[in-house]
Amino acid sequence: MDLFDARDVTDVEGIEPGWLVDEDGAYSAPEAPAPAEIIPDVSSAQAKIQLSRASFLVPVKAAVEALGGEAEIWFTDARTWQRNNPYVAELGGVVGLSPTEIDDLFREAAKIDA
Repeated sequence: MDLFDARDVTDVEGIEPGWLVDEDGAYSAPEAPAPAEIIPDVSSAQAKIQLSRASFLVPVKAAVEALGGEAEIWFTDARTWQRNNPYVAELGGVVGLSPTEIDDLFREAAKIDA
């Protein structure tokens, strides 16, 4: 059996490109990727280190300074950053991060020993 078997399935009803075909010619849908783990919170140190590694710390600090008030108190004094915190979403949006990118930053931050 060939290691790679590409077949034109454009006219095969109920079959989509990317489906798998076994040695008997039976089609099956590829397994859906497992959903990425959502990290609910990280320490402030982990978050700031990851922002620095991803080159977002300086723009986030500028956004915090521009917002001032409670956002500045939270950024300076919070010991834990919760993923669902409204300041996380607001600051992420200000620096152009999508919710998925914020999730990615939280996943990477959780790996940091801090």
